[in-house]
Amino acid sequence: MNLQDFEARVSRMEQFAALYPGLYRQRVLAWAALGYVYLFVVMLVIVAVLVLSMWALKAAAAKLLILFVPMLFMIARAMWVQLAPPEGPRVTRTTAPALFELLDDLRRQLRTPRISEVVITPDLNAAVTQISRFGPFAGYRNVVMLGLPLMKGLTVEQFRAVLAHELGHLSRGHGRVGNWIYRMRVVWARLEAEFQQDARAGSGLILRFYEWYVPRFNALSFPLARANEYEADAASVRVTSPQSAAQALTGVNVLALYLNERYWPSIHAAARETADPVGAPFARFVGVPAGATADWDIERWKATALSQVTSLADTHPSLSDRLNAIGQTPGWTPPASGESADRLLGDELGKLEQLFDDQWREQIAGSWRQFNEELRGARERLTVLREEAGKRSLTLEEQLEWANAEARAGEGSARALQLRREAVERFPDSLDARFVLALQLTEADEAEGAQLLESILSTNGAAMEEAAAGVLRDYWGRSGDKVSADRWHERLVDAQRTMNAARRERSVLMTNDRYLPHGLTDEVVAPMAAALRDIPGIRRAYLVRKQTLHFMELPLYVLGYRVTGWLERRDADRIDQVHIMIQSRVPFPGESLILCVERPNAAFAKLFRQVPGSRLL
Repeated sequence: MNLQDFEARVSRMEQFAALYPGLYRQRVLAWAALGYVYLFVVMLVIVAVLVLSMWALKAAAAKLLILFVPMLFMIARAMWVQLAPPEGPRVTRTTAPALFELLDDLRRQLRTPRISEVVITPDLNAAVTQISRFGPFAGYRNVVMLGLPLMKGLTVEQFRAVLAHELGHLSRGHGRVGNWIYRMRVVWARLEAEFQQDARAGSGLILRFYEWYVPRFNALSFPLARANEYEADAASVRVTSPQSAAQALTGVNVLALYLNERYWPSIHAAARETADPVGAPFARFVGVPAGATADWDIERWKATALSQVTSLADTHPSLSDRLNAIGQTPGWTPPASGESADRLLGDELGKLEQLFDDQWREQIAGSWRQFNEELRGARERLTVLREEAGKRSLTLEEQLEWANAEARAGEGSARALQLRREAVERFPDSLDARFVLALQLTEADEAEGAQLLESILSTNGAAMEEAAAGVLRDYWGRSGDKVSADRWHERLVDAQRTMNAARRERSVLMTNDRYLPHGLTDEVVAPMAAALRDIPGIRRAYLVRKQTLHFMELPLYVLGYRVTGWLERRDADRIDQVHIMIQSRVPFPGESLILCVERPNAAFAKLFRQVPGSRLL
């Protein structure tokens, strides 16, 4: 099912849900049940076949057991989906009485079930989930997850509106239905992944049903998830006010952009100078600091959030659609000092800040040191490139490397852009030069970049499409062009599907693949043969090219080798040692696979021998 078909199905289901909400909900639940019923039927058929074979076909029973028992086990394992309880420190009525007083007040107004636990997380998020106690039929625990950055970035009244939205999901029963739908998706995702990697007899029963059922189920259930968000927003308006709900919705979006664009980059910038993480980002964070951030920045972040369009990439409606649904315009005022919702945590606040800061330093220490070391190396290389540029004209590869080094460790993105433009001027026929320039311009929301990127992909950029399609999808989404964003989203999905298929066929060798002459010149083959002769233990070596369905312009070479004589005992350690030496010493002309063509791969030796000009040794 392509994106247009999926969107059309979702649109039809939205109309149906608006006209017949009760009937639509029953249809979603029936389709979810259908998935489980089909799997149970397949399992029953397998069990029946095994029982009958043991009774009537005793000689063949063992073979059928080998074929079908693993499949039965895979289905049963995939169906057992147990949602793990959220990780993080818990707060209680004793440690955070003000927070629980607020929760109790909202629960009474919304008539929600009892809250079992409140977990504080280091994320800019709030959520409620229902965790089964001992399986899906033994009752649920209602767990509320609250992000500390969210509490520090909103006023108490804004945070109250966020909490009301989350508890609104609970009061309407969204959690349990949502969890069931989520489980159904996880089950089929697991089965699809397992049977794609390990195709067995009868796996077509699963994969063909998957291809038919899952896209239709996702399209059917998509409007339900989106409608749940609107219902939860309405609950928030009902127990707080339309203004508070609008402030909360706008504030969450502005905070996310501020964190991504301003706050975390300022924290990570210290890695340029120090080898170990410094600072206390959670204790230091005070939301968007009132007065310290220019008003035009806040307005820009509001405009960016409002420009996002509701798409099929997310079940959450866009900010503009959610504000329109509650009849409000965007508005948000950051909390004054000491007035944010984190004061609901009382004395626990300092402990939580220290805990998250300690966890952050521990988690980021490795990547922080690696970045610092790489940056030192980049600075040294940048010095060399600058000196070389003063003496001679750099090659294309050196020019692009210089641009990357300036962006990362030098004068920044403006200088990198200048160098990339110079590379295109000096090497106008270079696809790589135009591609990296187009990427930088597009990611900076320059229309010139999007035009250049689309031009490249329309001619000869098939291998680059996966990298570029996501950039263009996000660019058009930020620009508010939903049609173009959806078009590039579909191309991204197609490109990812093609790339995954290409990776699979380029990582596996089969005896029913077609192997062709390598097609290389003597000047290329001679150094390879010389390197192979210098590796002790190699008796035979063959070089062929595997015929591929995807990216045929990028050849995939296969080197088959043999180290064991006809009367010698196979030595696995020696085979592995030769394999490693081939990898490190032989100058391959492109993407290549190396295969020992002895048992159990002896059939490949015959195939490779039959290819004209394949033998190197």
